[in-house]
Amino acid sequence: MSRLVVIDTNVWISGLYWGGLTSKVIDWLEKEEITACFSPDTLKEWDDKVKLYGQKFVRIEVYFKYKKHIQKYGRFIYPTEKVTICRDEDDNRFLEVAVASQAEFLITGDRDLLTIKKYENIKIVSPKEFLQKLIKEKKK
Repeated sequence: MSRLVVIDTNVWISGLYWGGLTSKVIDWLEKEEITACFSPDTLKEWDDKVKLYGQKFVRIEVYFKYKKHIQKYGRFIYPTEKVTICRDEDDNRFLEVAVASQAEFLITGDRDLLTIKKYENIKIVSPKEFLQKLIKEKKK
């Protein structure tokens, strides 16, 4: 069974358009080892920002490919619990999805979120930390 995660939009943009370590998180999605969770708010942010970068870098096909993947494999959540721990409202929306979906991880590059480290049972980790944990578990 696929593990539930929430992936911050900054990780998506970095992974889809710059590659490197964050693209490995996207690879795990494609292998269906993890399932990305979204709310209407976080999906709108994803849609607006990933599309904008696709247009900016003339790689709009990347946006359409992953939008299709999300529609097919993503888990869509309607959070009922309001989170107000972060000073940035957008960051709170990602935590709300993580809580409502009972996600194991919130994967982010956002320093404000990373300083929290854990919220309820959700581990807040960088892409590097996430991949290290998964690789370590696979070796067991």
